[in-house]
Amino acid sequence: MALPSPAERLRAAASCPVCLELFRDPVSLRCGHNFCRGCVERCGPGPGAAAGPLCCPQCRDAAPGGGSSLRPSRELGHIAGIARELLPALLPAPPPPPGTPGDGSVCGRHREPLRLFCREERALLCAECARERRERHREQDRERHREQQWGQQWGQHWEQDRERHREQQPEQDREHREQQREQQREQQREQDREQEWGQQREQDREQHREQDRVVPVEEAAREYREQIQSCLQALKEEREKFLESRKSGAWRSLHLDRARGEGQHLAREFRELRRSLEEQQRLLLAQLGDLEAAMARGREQAVGKVSEELSQLDTLIWEMEGKFQQPPSRFLQDIQQLLDSCETMRFQPPAEISPELERSLEDFAQRNVLVRGTLRRCQDSLMFLLQEPASLTLDPDTAHPHLHLSADAREARGQLQPRDAADRPERFDFEPCVLARGGFTSGRHFWEVEVGQGGVWALGVMRESSRRRGPLSLTPKEGVWALEAFHSLTSPRAKLRLHPPPRRLRVALDYEGRRVAFFSAGDDVPILEYTRAAFGGERLRPWFKMGLGARLVEVTRGERCQDRAVAGRVVSPLDWVGFGFSMRICS
Repeated sequence: MALPSPAERLRAAASCPVCLELFRDPVSLRCGHNFCRGCVERCGPGPGAAAGPLCCPQCRDAAPGGGSSLRPSRELGHIAGIARELLPALLPAPPPPPGTPGDGSVCGRHREPLRLFCREERALLCAECARERRERHREQDRERHREQQWGQQWGQHWEQDRERHREQQPEQDREHREQQREQQREQQREQDREQEWGQQREQDREQHREQDRVVPVEEAAREYREQIQSCLQALKEEREKFLESRKSGAWRSLHLDRARGEGQHLAREFRELRRSLEEQQRLLLAQLGDLEAAMARGREQAVGKVSEELSQLDTLIWEMEGKFQQPPSRFLQDIQQLLDSCETMRFQPPAEISPELERSLEDFAQRNVLVRGTLRRCQDSLMFLLQEPASLTLDPDTAHPHLHLSADAREARGQLQPRDAADRPERFDFEPCVLARGGFTSGRHFWEVEVGQGGVWALGVMRESSRRRGPLSLTPKEGVWALEAFHSLTSPRAKLRLHPPPRRLRVALDYEGRRVAFFSAGDDVPILEYTRAAFGGERLRPWFKMGLGARLVEVTRGERCQDRAVAGRVVSPLDWVGFGFSMRICS
């Protein structure tokens, strides 16, 4: 005889000896046997029998106290729950008994066959569960009906109180009040009839809904089989269509097609832009060529006129020199004519070009400036739109001792107390400045910086070899191309005042174009622009400054850091230096 499998032993250990099913709400008796609570209660004395001891269904041991002697066994219930999840996958399902509808399963509460199905809850029900469900719905309907009646009674009481209040008033318009009462009674009777009809309709609808919600298992199985069969048929058709399209090569990825289409559209737009720019270039060059030709013709005419005047001048000189050889009496006879000829025959070289051509050349130069500005704004807009900002971090080895950097090296804040920093040649010792790591030797780049509200700040780029010791001159001659702004404490050194001051700035560098420009974030018109910058082939590093070095030295060397009065208001030493904010590189 074969030994039972571990799964069968687990089922036997977690099953009730009475119902032979897995435990549901297991309890323990004094004798140590375990049963389902419902099984023990059904095995005890009936409702009409005298109260007595509860006997164990297995060993018939009497437990005094009846149901109060049952002890819940939570550990056994937990094991039964685990077994209920594992056993269906470990044990084969038993065949349904002959003549029993469904799969032969029974209700765990009432031990009756599950012959009904609830469409609303999508669960199998026995006849007793269906009856309880109907009773529960009816109780809910009665509760709603009681609430409606309570509302109507409250309204009637309220109306009666109003009527009594009106009767206590001086007697007038009695007939009018009687008519109002009759109308109200007629309205109340009409509302009662409508309420009765509504309740009857609601009961009929509830009965139909209950009939539609709970159906025999055969009918529910047939409906769900038809529904699932239609879904499977649709899936099979979709599968066949997909296989046919893949076999014929017609299937393609819509996203891939869209990406390729976007690429083709982008290439076509750039070709159109290139063609338009080349056409405008040819137009401008043609206009410039016409202007050069007109200037050349004017120059030839001027040269011819100069040659003619030179010839006349040579003739006059020859005549004058001949007069000089005459005797004095003969020479003085025509002296007045000779003097008049000298006055009228002065050499006046003509202008190189006419005033009209000069105005045309000036207009062309002004239009060329506008064209260059438009092309630069277009390049800047495309760079800001398509290119990612440069990833910058601050270099602590270059930071002034009074500048404290954040943990991610993207934010700097000024402090009156210096930090412990080694004295390095690359560190700024006077101006509170800091450089970013790395740098640029080619290409187009941009980055964005958040500046505080007020304070003193400057930012830009600096040559690698620029001086970092002592006071700095923020000029391109010293290798610094920067935007410097002073807000709360205006200084005569301010190069630019912005109203209102921006909170977020964008720095753009074009190394090959020898250009550094500063923008307010979200705007493509530069605030300040350096062109024809002499980078000298050196590495350029992003540069940042906060505060004023001279005031920082004055405050830190003083015996006490006292508040100061500036423009009629008290300023703390931190604000006096220009440290009342932080500066952060945007990621």
